[in-house]
Amino acid sequence: MGRRFEPNHEILNKHTRALSVLRHELGDHTKARSSETLHAEGAARLLKSRGIIVDHVNDDFEGALLLSLRGSVVTEALLNGVVDFTRQECDRLVEQRIDVSSNHGKLIQCLAQVPALMKRSKAALRFGESFILCIPELVLDTNILRARCSTIIAKFRHCLDLCNNDEGLLPIEVRNHMHARQLRMLGLAFATGIILNCIFTALDGPNLTIHHESSTFSNEIVKLAHLSLRYRPLGSMLFLSNLTFAWIGASGPDRRNEIQAMLGAYESVCLGRNFTDWDLLLEQRRKRFCLEEDTGPEGAKKGHLAFGQGSACGM
Repeated sequence: MGRRFEPNHEILNKHTRALSVLRHELGDHTKARSSETLHAEGAARLLKSRGIIVDHVNDDFEGALLLSLRGSVVTEALLNGVVDFTRQECDRLVEQRIDVSSNHGKLIQCLAQVPALMKRSKAALRFGESFILCIPELVLDTNILRARCSTIIAKFRHCLDLCNNDEGLLPIEVRNHMHARQLRMLGLAFATGIILNCIFTALDGPNLTIHHESSTFSNEIVKLAHLSLRYRPLGSMLFLSNLTFAWIGASGPDRRNEIQAMLGAYESVCLGRNFTDWDLLLEQRRKRFCLEEDTGPEGAKKGHLAFGQGSACGM
C-alpha cells in the first residue's frame, strides 16, 4: 500500500481550477485537438499546484501519474512556450526519480534547461542595450550546455556501437528494445545540439564551425530516422520531432526539401495520416529556436521577468 496523507484543501482547489480550465478548453473542438491543451497546459497547472515535488503524493500511483506528465511539460515548454516553468522548477521536475548520472538522465537534464535559456536570451536580444551585458554570460551558459551535449552524444554513439556489435549475445527482443532506445536518444541528443547551436548563433552571430556542426547533426538524425523506421510506429515516433530539428540544421534549401519530404513520408508511415502544413510549421519552429519570434509587449514583459529580481542575468 502507498502512503496516505490528509487531503489539503488548497491543493484540491487548485486541482479543481486546473481541471475546470482543461474542461473549458476541451469545449473548443480546435483547442481540444491540440497537444498544448491535452498534454501541456493541464499537466503544467497540475504539476505547479503540487509544488513540483512528486514525492509529496498520496500514493505510488499518483506519483507515477505525475511523473508521466513531465515529458509533455518539458516538450511543450521547448516547442511552444505554452508552459512557463523556471529553470529551477524544470530541474526539480526532471531530476526526481531519474538517474541523472545515466546518459539518458544527463540528456533530459540538459534539455530541460533549454526553455529558460531561450527565454533569457530572447529577452536580452529584445531589450538591446538594457541587457547587453547579459550576452556574454548567456553565450557562456550556452557553450556549457553545448559541451555537455557533445559529451552525451559521444556516449550515446558508443552505446549504439555496442548494441550494433552485440554478436548475438542478447535475446533478439532485448537487443531490439535497446537498439530502438539508443537510436531515439542519440537522435534527441543531436536535436538538442542543433537547438543549442541556434541559440549560440542568435547571441554571438554566424559561425562557420557552428553551421557545419549543425549540418552534420542534421545528417546524422536523417540516418538514424531511416534506421528507426523498422521499429515503427511507437519505436520511431520521436523522429517526427527530431526530423524538424534536422530541417533547421540542414545546410541548404535542397537538403531541407529532402528532409521535409521525409517528414511527410514518416508521418504517413507512422501515423497513417498526411499533414499538409509543413512549410508553416517548420518555419515557425525555425524562428522559435533561432530566437526570431516577435515576442510582442506581453512576451517582452515575460522575458524581462525571466531574469529575476536581483540580477538582470540571474534565474
